[in-house]
Amino acid sequence: MILDVLLRFGLPISLLRGQTYDGGSNIAGRLTGAQAVIAEKQPLALFVHCLMHAGNLVAAHSIEASSVVRDAVSVVNDLGSLFHHSTKLTATLRSAEFVGRRSVNHLQPLCPRRVLCRGLALQSILHNLDVIRFANEI
Repeated sequence: MILDVLLRFGLPISLLRGQTYDGGSNIAGRLTGAQAVIAEKQPLALFVHCLMHAGNLVAAHSIEASSVVRDAVSVVNDLGSLFHHSTKLTATLRSAEFVGRRSVNHLQPLCPRRVLCRGLALQSILHNLDVIRFANEI
């Protein structure tokens, strides 16, 4: 499928010099993964493990190393999930916006495995802390 997309976009495989994917065996596998199939057709297309995925793995391991940080990320994830699944809490966020307290970002869960992609989830918790405290009193 990857080779088909390259063909459709007019990108010749002869010019391909790099590939980057996550570590899944169906993609990154040395013998039968997509990177191996492409490398067979173009040996100059070197495979490098995806740097963003690797960065997320490093961040996840760092989070696990500190119980304080691990618990904080867990709380942010739980709050995001709670507000996401509760219509009452979502209404509380929206009413706070209409009252003019502040511009509300929607709270989002924070998956510890994708922490580098979810900086906005952390910011939305901090930005809406007074609304979250108010919702807790309801």
